[in-house]
Amino acid sequence: MKRHPALVSISMEHHRSLLLAKHCKVAAASGDATRIQRQVEEILQQRDLWARHFHKEEQCLFEPARALEPVLVARLLREHEQMLDWVARMQAGEHQWLQAFGELLGEHTRVEERRLLPALESLSEADLQFMGRCLEDETGEHDQP
Repeated sequence: MKRHPALVSISMEHHRSLLLAKHCKVAAASGDATRIQRQVEEILQQRDLWARHFHKEEQCLFEPARALEPVLVARLLREHEQMLDWVARMQAGEHQWLQAFGELLGEHTRVEERRLLPALESLSEADLQFMGRCLEDETGEHDQP
């Protein structure tokens, strides 16, 4: 699907999310403790990256989307919280959450790509450019246009 240039970077991050989701599900289904441990370690090494990604989405995309899709935004926020909770549990040694994490990450990412981003693309060019600048900012903070 062709994306507005302002949303390409987040869409590329979503592609990586889908790959991670697949790897999590495959590792969990294998039942191989070593493979599961390696996959959990990969997630934990990227924990700060995921937290930044979620923050940028929440600040740069969810805020403008709230007026268009309030129920969807509320769902996506809950899912962010759930995934971060599962990551914390896996860090505490509860690796049984790997399968659920992978499933939710994949579904969550598909919903963002199929529903959230197309809704945002209906906004004005100025709004899209603002979102693009906000996403480029490492902090995800940006003053309104």
